[in-house]
Amino acid sequence: MTYTVSISNPGSAAVSGLRWSDTPGSGLSDVAITGQTGDDKGSDPGACTGLTCSAISVAAGGQVSYTVRAKVNGAARGTAANSAVLEGGRCTVDAPCTATDSDAIVSGEVIPVPLGSDAALVLLALLLLAGGWTQLPARARRR
Repeated sequence: MTYTVSISNPGSAAVSGLRWSDTPGSGLSDVAITGQTGDDKGSDPGACTGLTCSAISVAAGGQVSYTVRAKVNGAARGTAANSAVLEGGRCTVDAPCTATDSDAIVSGEVIPVPLGSDAALVLLALLLLAGGWTQLPARARRR
């Protein structure tokens, strides 16, 4: 699963000293921030360690973005959720800005394919021959 976290500044003055952290919900594992970008207005995505990025500066009208990758594990039941918490600017420790994304988990039954089984390969070949035989016109089958 891939999430994009964007921090934008619609204001008329730059904001610096921002910090954000990723909070994966149950059902997600191997969560990592795998990329970060600024913009052409001078915004700086700062530095990331683990699931936290700090020293972020966003220019007036600017934006920084981060790519977060995660794996859905067996604990995911119905949905997988991921939250981003921002502190700095108008977002304080006591009143952080939080955004959460929830995605439905669609699971299907996985049927194993016996790759090393000679009997399965023979059966598959017979099924393919039978399917091909039924596709021949009736005249060609009588010859």
